[in-house]
Amino acid sequence: MLHFRMVKAKDLMETNIHGLDQDSTIEKAVAYIIKYKVDNVPIVDENNSLIGVLTKNDILENINYNKDFSIMVQDITLKDCKDISLREDEAANLIYNKRFEELFVVDKDNRLKGKLSKSKYLSEQIDFLLLSINSIIESTNHAIVAIDKDLNVIIFNNAAEKIIGIK
Repeated sequence: MLHFRMVKAKDLMETNIHGLDQDSTIEKAVAYIIKYKVDNVPIVDENNSLIGVLTKNDILENINYNKDFSIMVQDITLKDCKDISLREDEAANLIYNKRFEELFVVDKDNRLKGKLSKSKYLSEQIDFLLLSINSIIESTNHAIVAIDKDLNVIIFNNAAEKIIGIK
């Protein structure tokens, strides 16, 4: 039976990510979301430690309610980061136990190191499974030929080439 491979968060995370300091304004947070194409903004202290997360929904609610872009992010930031972060040495599959689509990756001292998304994790696992299946198909001595609904040959392994004599 095929299984997902176990990988650590640090092996799949995007590392080109920076946090905003807690004295930043909502306007700066909106610019951050647009620039980095993210749903959540990491809030960090002077040591780059993750101290909070500002979600796109929190920003939108604040803008709709207060109509003020000069409010400091510390006033509306989610303080508990456990639900939206993973340690870099933790298994990446833990992302599926979280309710967010993307998580921030931190080191043992809680310093921001990167970001991991569910779609990135799933894409990597699908690639691994396809590679595994292909290895199985090519390693057998039996001919394997697969045809799609339009009668196109989509799989024709090495054994099929030898047995049938067609490449």
